[in-house]
This record gives sequence, C-alpha cells and structure tokens, in this order.
Amino acid sequence: MIGNDVVDLADPEARPGRAHPRFDARVFSPPERHAIAESPEPVRERWLRWAAKEAAYKCLRARDRTVCFSPVELVVDRRGPTGADVRWRDRVLSVRLDLEDDRVHAVAWDAPGSPGARTVSAVRRVGDSDPRAAVRRLAVRELADALGESVDALRIEKGEDRVPVLRCRSRRLDASLSLSHHGRFVGFACELGPGARWSP
Repeated sequence: MIGNDVVDLADPEARPGRAHPRFDARVFSPPERHAIAESPEPVRERWLRWAAKEAAYKCLRARDRTVCFSPVELVVDRRGPTGADVRWRDRVLSVRLDLEDDRVHAVAWDAPGSPGARTVSAVRRVGDSDPRAAVRRLAVRELADALGESVDALRIEKGEDRVPVLRCRSRRLDASLSLSHHGRFVGFACELGPGARWSP
C-alpha cells in the first residue's frame, strides 16, 4: 500500500506564525517538537513532518479502513534529508521526501526499504483549475505512460471510504493509489501490483 501528501510552503496557512499556538502540541510528540524548535528551518521542518504523517496515514487507511487520523500517534523519525520512518503503534512505515524551495511531497509505503520499481509518483504546480480534477489528470497521464495505455483508457473513481480506485477499460487494476493537493500543487503516488501490466 502507498500514501502521499503535498504541502505548498507558500500557502498562507503554512507561513511562519500562522499555525495555532497549540497546533504543535496536538500534532507532534515531544521529541518531534524539539526537532522542529532546533531546526535551522523550523517552518519547513514542521510541514515536512506533517506531510510524512499524512502520507503514512493514507497508506495505513488504504490497508485498514478502521484506522483513525491521530497525528500525534504517528511519530516521524528523520533519516537524512530525503527519508523518514513513521512509527504507528507496532508498525513502521518508510517515507521518501521530495523537497523544493516552495513545497514538500511525501510518499509513504508499508514495506521496508525503498518503494518498489512499480511505483509511480509525481507532483506538479497547477493554475486556477480545480485541484481535484488536476490531480486526477496528472495521475492518469503518468500512469498511462507507465502502463503503455492511452490516457482515455484510464479512469480514477472514488472507491470504498473515498480511497481512489484505478480502472483501465472498465477493469479495476491491481494498484494502490493516493492523491493529494494543497495550495498551488497536486501530487500522487501509485504502487502497481503484479496484476497490472507494466511498460517501463
């Protein structure tokens, strides 16, 4: 299973001083709050950890629909500048962090090591268009290329409990798909299972 989250660091709600004073206490464990306070870029560190938690939650939720979002229970341990582990109860999820000056994109998966070779992800800046439609267009374009299909052959539908489902010519594909958007950015991640044809 896979999850992803994108944060626009220039969005008004992500700017310095905009977080509610009690936000960090509700969302981050004491060691995480310490890491944020000690970081040379505390705002970036806050939202990077938030994106990792959101991505990990989406991954957990895709596997178990009973999982509830309690961000303080998802504890982020950084692994260098572009990696992290997220601990939730007795589970550990791996997270890849894609960092730019103006945004953070986190991709989480529930297996050790790196995401599989059959993982496709992307993040793009969008204009004033509907972000829900824009992220679906991005995912369909990238996945059509990976699968060797036409864009018209793929469709993304809302599945059980709002978890997105990928279809190709009306057949549900063996795939774990996660969509996200925030501010000026949309992002997705998809792990294609062995039952999905792959054209690398």
